[in-house]
Amino acid sequence: MQSFGEFFDFILRVDSKIKIPSHLREIYLYQSIKECDTSGLGEFADNFSQFLVNSDFFLKFYDEICAECITLEYLESFDIYAFYDDHLMILKKVFDNYNKRLDNFYDKYFIEDYKISYELLSCYKSINVYLSGFLSKFEYRIFCQISHKIEINIKLDINPYNKYFYERLFGIDFEIANYNLRLYESIISINSKEANNQKLNISVFEFNDRVAEIGGIFSQIDLWLDSGIKPEDICIVLPNEEFSAYLRLFDCARNFNYAMGKKINQTNIFRDIKQNSKSIDNFCDFTNYINGLESYDRESEAIISNIKESLKYFAITIKYLDGLSDSEIILSFLSSISDNKIDDVGGGRIRVMGILETRGVKLSHIIIPEFIQGIVPSVSNKDIFLNTNIRQKVGLPTRKDRENLQKSYYLEIFSNAKEVCVFTLDNNEVKPSRFLLDKYIFKNNINKTSSKYGDYFFCGTTNKYANKEIVDTLTIKELSATSLKCLLDCKRKYYYKYVMNLKEEATKEHISNNIHRALHIGFIGFSKHNDFHKLKNDIYNILDEAESTQMDKFNISLAKKYIDNLIYFEKERIRQGFVPKFFEKNFSFNLCNINFIGRIDRIDLYNDKIIVLDYKYKKNTMNETNDFQLLLYKLAAEDMFLGKEVLVGIYDIYNASIEYCKADSLELKNKKLQSILQEISSTKELSFELTTNHQICKYCDFKYICYRV
Repeated sequence: MQSFGEFFDFILRVDSKIKIPSHLREIYLYQSIKECDTSGLGEFADNFSQFLVNSDFFLKFYDEICAECITLEYLESFDIYAFYDDHLMILKKVFDNYNKRLDNFYDKYFIEDYKISYELLSCYKSINVYLSGFLSKFEYRIFCQISHKIEINIKLDINPYNKYFYERLFGIDFEIANYNLRLYESIISINSKEANNQKLNISVFEFNDRVAEIGGIFSQIDLWLDSGIKPEDICIVLPNEEFSAYLRLFDCARNFNYAMGKKINQTNIFRDIKQNSKSIDNFCDFTNYINGLESYDRESEAIISNIKESLKYFAITIKYLDGLSDSEIILSFLSSISDNKIDDVGGGRIRVMGILETRGVKLSHIIIPEFIQGIVPSVSNKDIFLNTNIRQKVGLPTRKDRENLQKSYYLEIFSNAKEVCVFTLDNNEVKPSRFLLDKYIFKNNINKTSSKYGDYFFCGTTNKYANKEIVDTLTIKELSATSLKCLLDCKRKYYYKYVMNLKEEATKEHISNNIHRALHIGFIGFSKHNDFHKLKNDIYNILDEAESTQMDKFNISLAKKYIDNLIYFEKERIRQGFVPKFFEKNFSFNLCNINFIGRIDRIDLYNDKIIVLDYKYKKNTMNETNDFQLLLYKLAAEDMFLGKEVLVGIYDIYNASIEYCKADSLELKNKKLQSILQEISSTKELSFELTTNHQICKYCDFKYICYRV
């Protein structure tokens, strides 16, 4: 059985052209954007690194309109209020430039001159198509053309979420049922229909935190195994594959088999390559470096083999990378392999799958964790250029269509399973998915769980795992003041956050962040107009935009009083000759073979001196043992302004005052920092031990994993 993508790659061709590699799509699009004024869309391509992060916006929109056989000219005719005129004009220019660059390549959907290789299908009497999800207009067009040569049988399960879509596409009035359709000579008809009487057996459980949720997963698996269910019949389906990192932490017995594999960018080998590549500015040297990598176990062998094979393929396309520097070519290669996956090595009998991997697979006993807002439904970048009204008029999928597609996926999984457990979270930061309100699928109430599930790993032998030593290689090429402090405060937290890249819980923005942003934007404007009254109003307006609750209003009204004093203080400073010059100034410099990066809140000029200021709101961290932030700011400024005297200080917004660091104190910190960095540079392997200072754990998002509650 082939996927749609594999089938179309198999039968479609464009004479004298080859399909463009994915990394060349990004590069050609980047070059096409650089040739246009895209400021109307925002700074998507200020530099190549930034573009690689943002290119998803363009490529998904680009693919979508072609998958639905829609041109930009057609979109323009429907934009009756000219709301998107500028956007569409820029996109049209970008895509025209892109198509001109393709030359000997053809793109995934831009194949107007495509031909169907009927000779490859001549041995088949018919083609069976199993539809799961939605069929694009381009795909349907190809099937219609093939149907003039070969009969196509389509199996389709109609549910409340795909019914309207397929009625529009096929022009047939459907009922909720399982259909066998016949497509011949572009005419589609119903062969047979069977009622869908399968009942859903779904239980929904709500947990307070993620560790309790994981405890619930293991507890449910224990119940099923005790009742005689085979491990092979149990599957954990992940709406967000990043959750697998948490499962791996607790899966000490390796009972799980991660069917989605492991992304190369989640491995230490890839992180080391990415760090080391920053000191390599020649692609030939980079190639030699990659080819010199050696494996030390089965997993590393698979990773390095994948990278080396990818490099051979990538090297063939080097001649098409005109205009890119060697460092950008290296960056392009790393981007092209970041999503490569290696198979799970030594996994167990219980499968862990991503939601898209379940299509066409019948599963018996299923657990679906992380059924929460922000994850279910997943958010798409495709709506950035067009609103729902225009999408409906031209026939592009709307946000509701995409959500229905996701519901259809979940319903298909649930319908084929004997028992399903859906796990969600409800706390101050995370809320259950609104999909749970859908009565067609989730008829039962949500079962609130006991906090006992959080103790699952902290009894019996599992407690040994919770506190076991974690030893790993330590390769640090880049640090910030924050990551350095994290490493010195608690090595275990550093391991979770910066080595394993586990995400911390999203928290509501503190008032100090809003004040920082208001001062940043306000003083940028002030440097142009020098109007204190306007500066004050600008800061006020930005703060007002952050209001969402009564507590916000109270905090912001309080903050405005401090801002009044700060404006008065600034008038006096400027009268004395201080000149605010740089705001949110990025820096990067090398110290003891480690690259330090960061951003300075503000830099003032005073006579021939450089004044480095760090905004603080009701908190002074100048004397904290492991906080080297101000010292690093001073060293960074000295690197930027060679030969200038640099003073650093904390700008106390609360008291409208500045406290400068003493030279002797900074010198002592510098000596301590040099010693720490030398130790880091000489350490090849480190035990990422838990901190002995339990105060640090109080607000740490990983305290449940470490049992520091």
